[in-house]
Amino acid sequence: MVNKKSGSCPLFMLTLLSVAFLSGCATTTPQAAKQPTPDWVVYDAQSGTPVEWIAMSNDVLAADAILWGEQHNDAIGHQLEQRLTGDLLSTFPDSAVALEMLERHEQVWVDLYLDGQIETATFIKLTNSANWGGGKNTWGDWYQPIIDVAKEQRPQGATVIAANAPREYARAARLEDYETLQQAISAHQPTLAVVPDEAVDDQAYHDRFVGMMTGHGHGEDAPQIDAESYLRAQRVWDATMANAVVTAKQSHRKVILFIGDFHIANLGGTQQRIKHHAPELKLVTISAVAKADPTQWNPDDADRADYVIYTAKPASADGLMAMQ
Repeated sequence: MVNKKSGSCPLFMLTLLSVAFLSGCATTTPQAAKQPTPDWVVYDAQSGTPVEWIAMSNDVLAADAILWGEQHNDAIGHQLEQRLTGDLLSTFPDSAVALEMLERHEQVWVDLYLDGQIETATFIKLTNSANWGGGKNTWGDWYQPIIDVAKEQRPQGATVIAANAPREYARAARLEDYETLQQAISAHQPTLAVVPDEAVDDQAYHDRFVGMMTGHGHGEDAPQIDAESYLRAQRVWDATMANAVVTAKQSHRKVILFIGDFHIANLGGTQQRIKHHAPELKLVTISAVAKADPTQWNPDDADRADYVIYTAKPASADGLMAMQ
């Protein structure tokens, strides 16, 4: 109201008008809240576009064999492995789950556990698995749940395959040669390891492996690594795990293999040997990779696998994830 004595507005009215004027000058649109970074994103690698989990799951379950390449200490990746195992065995309960993390001589303990003859703690001790892949007592959180899903479906035909060659056999190939390894296999336990078929042309894989093995050390004092000898061991692992998949498919509806990503990514050695020995099998590959921002697709990953899953990399992590 107007003060009739002065013809001016009261002080409090001026204050209100000033506030109204200043408020009108400021934006009234609230800032959009920053969206939290998702724990993981699934991408169709060919198109580089995100896809829903259910779409990926339905597609990969149509394959004969699923190859999941992991980074061994990726906790989120392990949770997703468990999820896909559940999807597979609930749909095809007579399937096989193959694990790089178990060596062939440990199959006896796997079978006893699946059949309820030994307890979980005993199984972990007998296979020396407690701290496999990235920290103390990680097996119980990362791999045991996968085995337990298969154990639940054991009456319907599910199984777990100890897919890898024992380290002693891979070491023999590294220290000596394939001929020495073949002699040991033939004389003792032929089912424990597979000598690589040298007809497989894995030159691109060879080059990536040698580059990885020789690219970390620098300077005159850096240790010299005989990458070719380590590649012989790597090929033994690849050939043995490829054989595990091909053999398991002969008696099971589907096979899923959990393995270090280097073995299958970009037509890695294990994938290449499965294709060589069983070209009739329909394979699908999944590569799980830890990234600071899972929402940012990297076009360089287009040939990495059929599906690439970026998982949120912990802020405290530095350098590479565990050796793949």
